[in-house]
Amino acid sequence: MITPFSLPSNPNVQIQLREATVADALDFADVDEGHEEELTTMFLGRMQDGGTVRDPRKWTAEDRRFALYWYWLHTSKDHEVALSYDCRHCGGNHVYLQDFRKLADLYTPIDGSAERDGKWRGEKITVRPLSGWNMEALERMKLALDISKGAAHKKGQAMMMFERLAMCIAFSGEKEVDRAKREEKKKKKIMAMSLDEFSEFTDLVFGMLAEMKHGLEMEYDEGRFYLIMPAHTCPEGGKQTRLRYTFRNIDYIPGL
Repeated sequence: MITPFSLPSNPNVQIQLREATVADALDFADVDEGHEEELTTMFLGRMQDGGTVRDPRKWTAEDRRFALYWYWLHTSKDHEVALSYDCRHCGGNHVYLQDFRKLADLYTPIDGSAERDGKWRGEKITVRPLSGWNMEALERMKLALDISKGAAHKKGQAMMMFERLAMCIAFSGEKEVDRAKREEKKKKKIMAMSLDEFSEFTDLVFGMLAEMKHGLEMEYDEGRFYLIMPAHTCPEGGKQTRLRYTFRNIDYIPGL
């Protein structure tokens, strides 16, 4: 039995998951491993048990990862993962077992709602965390980026950063009913900023996103989420190090 959990972005919403069957695992295997976000949407939609089934594409990226972790936590028999790192304090290499159950101790529910209003050059903007829809779109961009080279790769990286920022914001002045036109106008407005303005704007947006921290302790970097591990104490000098551990969705989705 998997204990129900509340969405980190909305503690009023409870989700009940069931355990996957062999038939489920066979269907999950039909999705290419490179499409982790697509598989995550399929998994979380299918595993919801009883009551209203909520579209995981509308959940925040942090909601989705916490749900995967929660499922794994309740269905896995082994919660210890071997971690290794080169210690910057003593210069040695340390290997230790991290109990991933302890990551739940670092869980943070959102403070307030999953959006914030701010001001940019006198205009109201609304900032929201990345959604499942956004993560699927960014994943498609990353798959294209992975096969690009040279200048195309460099520009692709910059475009991913730009798109990620644009996905998180809405300008209050955009009244277009057509979503595509509204998105186009928003991007043109950002493109027209000077580099100094863009730097200030980016700081504002990411500062507002930081206010909405929720779920497991994580960082997002170049298309990947990383779990932040609890501090590990160097056995030689007693100083502490916190590692980043790549969060791959497929590691938490069951297979045969």
